[in-house]
Amino acid sequence: MSKLRKGYTTGVHATICFKEALEAYLATKKLCICKTNKMQNDDLDVTKGCEIIVNITSKKDDLTLNSTFQEPQIFTCKDNTIEVYAGLGVGVITKKGLKIEPNFPAINPVPLQAMKD
Repeated sequence: MSKLRKGYTTGVHATICFKEALEAYLATKKLCICKTNKMQNDDLDVTKGCEIIVNITSKKDDLTLNSTFQEPQIFTCKDNTIEVYAGLGVGVITKKGLKIEPNFPAINPVPLQAMKD
């Protein structure tokens, strides 16, 4: 039996990119983009090998969003509000039955909470 290759989840990659892009945005107040590539591991996840990109900006028009109707996940911290949208390649929930309600970006609750924190 061969040894399985380990890796990080898509949520971990997205959360790390979110943190880095947010820190850069807070320092510059300009569009900030962070990218990472999810390593090829032995997971059956469809996202292995994919590029994960997080964009943070104050202008929604700077973003290229999934064309499916969506409502943002909203975080409020002190006097600031962060809206999280599904960009290209990120799904939007369309039916009930998952932990995330319909019309919201398909981001698992644990990474979403990590981003909020």
